[in-house]
Amino acid sequence: MNTRLLLLTIGAFAIGTDSYIVAGILLDIANDMSISISAVGQLVTVFALTIAITAPMLTTLTAKMSPAKILFWTMLLFSVGNLISFLSNSFAMLFISRIIAAVGAALYFPIATTMAAQLAAPGKQGKAISIVSSGLTIAITLGVPIGTWLGNMFNWRVAFLIIAIVGFIVCILTTFMIPKIKQTKDNVSAKDQIPPLKKVNVFFLMTAILFITTGSFAVYTYIDPILQAIGDFNVIGLSSMLALFGASSIIGVWLGGYLNDKIGSLPTIYLTIAIKIMSLFAFSFIMMYDFSSNVVLAALATISWGITAWMLNPPLLNYLITISPKSPSLLLALNSTFSYLGTSAGSALGGFVIDNDAIKILGLVCGLCQLIALLIILVTAKVQKRQALAQQLEV
Repeated sequence: MNTRLLLLTIGAFAIGTDSYIVAGILLDIANDMSISISAVGQLVTVFALTIAITAPMLTTLTAKMSPAKILFWTMLLFSVGNLISFLSNSFAMLFISRIIAAVGAALYFPIATTMAAQLAAPGKQGKAISIVSSGLTIAITLGVPIGTWLGNMFNWRVAFLIIAIVGFIVCILTTFMIPKIKQTKDNVSAKDQIPPLKKVNVFFLMTAILFITTGSFAVYTYIDPILQAIGDFNVIGLSSMLALFGASSIIGVWLGGYLNDKIGSLPTIYLTIAIKIMSLFAFSFIMMYDFSSNVVLAALATISWGITAWMLNPPLLNYLITISPKSPSLLLALNSTFSYLGTSAGSALGGFVIDNDAIKILGLVCGLCQLIALLIILVTAKVQKRQALAQQLEV
């Protein structure tokens, strides 16, 4: 593997672990600081909202900076934020530290993804993006469980300290390993980056991303009650299903990058969402009907859902880069914004469905979210193609 891509992947792993680690050490923080569980849960909310709000803003403000410099300063700020989390002696200090870390994390994925595509050989952009994206899936599969174990074994602060150390190492290595890429079309002024935001196509595409993440996280957030509705899953059974999802996500990221380079971004996106719709629908059908092999069917649905949930990342990110070559980082930042908004919306949607005693249709509802997203992308791509042809005819 290219060592530069490996470094970007390790950075993604650190940020991915940090994004989800609070869930694993939530009770320890609440007990140590003598605060409610719901109060600790706000640390996750403020982290996500900070990224959603600051990602496009900071990307625009740093438009003229070298990508290597942006990576350095973002990782430095991210690491300092986690170091403050480690040193926090009050909830207010911990709360502020999560905002600082999130501001650093907000710029990392858009810049790292763009950098990966630039460093890749022609026709290998999808594979390069999938390698960097795998840092997030590995974080969910290994980083969070290991961080949670260390936090419970020693102290919850240790988890943040280790993340900070990894971040500082990536920060230092970035100075030596990431090339100072010359000014490119992406390194334009903030004013020049605004036009893509005025395009209706961009608005619809971001709406599709919102529906995709909403549908995904409505299931992920409430996977425990879903599995309980399917069968009597104990702690080991639930952990096994989550492990299946994690392992499937790694396969999905690789497969998404491979297909992107082989058949193109849009065909991969269409195929992935279509299979994902069937996977989410399957959860509802399994809950509704008492099949003799419910557990096996649930496992198959989880694997299919895990693969398609992450298989979408490489082609979707690559598509965002290609539709706006002058400002790909801005669209990738908007992708982060709408993805995090979708995470919050998914939790709210799933909670609403469950509160109304309709958990059996949650898979159908989430599948419909994916279907709406697919239709939006189909229409958007068609309009984009017509506009491109019209511009060629004008020339």
